[in-house]
Amino acid sequence: MTRTRITVIAFACAAAAPAYSRPPVTPPLPASPMVPASYRTVKLADGVYAFVAPIETNVVSGNSLLVIGEDGALVVDTQQFAAVARWEVAEIKKLTDQPVRYVINTHWHNDHWLGNATFREAWPDAMFLATPNTRRLVIEKGIGFVDPAKASEQLAQLAAVLADRKRKIAPLTRRYLEVARDELRDYIPAMKEARPEPPAAAFDRAFTVHLGAREVDVRFLGRGNTGGDAAVYVPDAKVVATGDLVVHPVPFAFGSFIGEWVGTLGKLAELDAKTIVPGHGELQHDMRYVRALAAALASISAQARAAQAAGKPLEQARKAVDVRSFEQETCGDDPWCHLGFPGAFVQPAFDRAFREAKEGPLQDENED
Repeated sequence: MTRTRITVIAFACAAAAPAYSRPPVTPPLPASPMVPASYRTVKLADGVYAFVAPIETNVVSGNSLLVIGEDGALVVDTQQFAAVARWEVAEIKKLTDQPVRYVINTHWHNDHWLGNATFREAWPDAMFLATPNTRRLVIEKGIGFVDPAKASEQLAQLAAVLADRKRKIAPLTRRYLEVARDELRDYIPAMKEARPEPPAAAFDRAFTVHLGAREVDVRFLGRGNTGGDAAVYVPDAKVVATGDLVVHPVPFAFGSFIGEWVGTLGKLAELDAKTIVPGHGELQHDMRYVRALAAALASISAQARAAQAAGKPLEQARKAVDVRSFEQETCGDDPWCHLGFPGAFVQPAFDRAFREAKEGPLQDENED
């Protein structure tokens, strides 16, 4: 998830009924992704730590990975908010005296690179790297979204929806939108503090970082969530950070490459990783969810091809797409998850797959 995509998800949710029949329990208010106290530092192995962001939020900030070697450290993704990036820098300095020598931005969405400037201040000599696609889109698209005025417009739209008494909104959906409204209010001043700094260098397919005896493999496995997703693998710790190739429990599929994503996840699943650090969500300790996500994407792609072959228009085909078994397996009894699942994953994934079935491989990353 990136920037202020609240309105896209929230408006989709407001129009859709929750995907369960029993009255849901009222969920607790989610922790704010703009407050460092809502993040967790998790030790994964000697010298390997994950900084885990809160989930079940509308505005988001991603997970990060720290890898410490004998003569330096590497960081994967730098958060979105300056306050959280400063907290993460302070945490790193508690964990090691080694300087951060490398920062990898997994993809171009702001919640994974906007903290770069804070890390640059802390470690001026660090090398900031991404795939060419990521670096290009950070500059062409990502920086343009660091705009408090746009967030203010979304806040006004969301407030108008909530104030419209003629609009019928289910109680749980209204609560969801109210949380989104409150988070947007906090998001606007946070964006005023943002200082965009794109990754300075790019790599093509793969390279290996040597932190003394410890090796870290940085790989582009193929297009998926974006056109330039990087995965970072620590062989001796059997840990991989995926960026938004993997997000749990609600995958994000805005502007994604659905058919290719399946194959990219297949390559990811071949890694000998025992801990998966997703772009968002809880740590995974085997590849079951990765394989389940790949199967869901493959199903969506197949359903889109069948709809195209039958000559169905998008609006009609969209209503028939079915990945309910994956949703239930992933969301369980979590009402927030069920509420966000159609707007964040199913609809955008199907819309992109429908275009792929008609046009072939896509080149744009428009978040339609």
